Amino acid sequence: MALWQMGGSCHTETKQADKTGCATFSFNMSIFTKMDEKLQDVLDIRAKVEEEGTGVSLPQEKRVTISYVLGKVSFINVPKVWERGSNVEGKVRAVYHNNTPVCDAPVYLFTGQLWQPRSLQNLTTDSNGVASFSFSTDNFDGDIQLHASLTPTVGNPGYRTAHYDRGFHTLSMFQPSSPEIKTISSLEVQKKDKPLPCDAEEDISVNYTIVGESPGSVDVIYLVLSRGAVIMQGQKQVQVQDRSVTEGQVNFEFRVSPEMAPEFQLVAYAVLPSEDVIAHSANFSTDKCFSNKGSVILQVCCVFGVICLQSNSNQSHLQLAKSREDF
Repeated sequence: MALWQMGGSCHTETKQADKTGCATFSFNMSIFTKMDEKLQDVLDIRAKVEEEGTGVSLPQEKRVTISYVLGKVSFINVPKVWERGSNVEGKVRAVYHNNTPVCDAPVYLFTGQLWQPRSLQNLTTDSNGVASFSFSTDNFDGDIQLHASLTPTVGNPGYRTAHYDRGFHTLSMFQPSSPEIKTISSLEVQKKDKPLPCDAEEDISVNYTIVGESPGSVDVIYLVLSRGAVIMQGQKQVQVQDRSVTEGQVNFEFRVSPEMAPEFQLVAYAVLPSEDVIAHSANFSTDKCFSNKGSVILQVCCVFGVICLQSNSNQSHLQLAKSREDF
């Protein structure tokens, strides 16, 4: 087996395979730590197995990236929202690159912006690499930025320097909800007070509120369902603006058909950039609709000299006439 650093040196080892056909190699990475800085942080691994006696060989190659991350610190069981006057409790966990715990190690907890951090607490991990913390929020206002590091500073590591990744966590300040403040994304299908006339073009509005999403386009899709079947569908695209809340309205136009009678349901939904789904529906009724149009001709015949009775149900009255030749 041979290891090459792109544009640099090569290290080769040869071993005899065991009875299962396997051979294990172990390379000390310090071999590649004193190379030219212009070399890429990539290793090309090439292996070749040759069968004794026949000379048949099987090559294999793989490329791996050299990482300078020795481990990382992360926040666990920490709330995302804090209320004024409360205590924030949580934990940090430190692990090596192979996910084994960093035991009995100091962890430094900071708050504030990364370029101007303020020391909050000094912690020590247990046998599981976990350390607990708790602090009062009396002196905080607005969102709280937390940083956890295995070093007493939170500066960026040097170029090609082995380091532990820092942990970051943001706690948002609780804001009481009000009708003026939109906190969640939603759709709302606007209802109609009266039955919709058959064979008429109708316009149904859908209001949308999109909160905390990244800018981009979103398709608002509608389905018309009646008697267990999808009668029609359509969609319109809206743009999510670069602000906390995007609101607006889309209108869907369609003709009311007999397939929708006597009532139908309109379902609207959208998949947001965060892959969350919002939806809403409303029920609508229609006037009497008939698929087949027709006419009825009524012919009344009377014997001459006999009084005839004609009932007109549409006009709700009776007509009497004495039979005549011109009746």
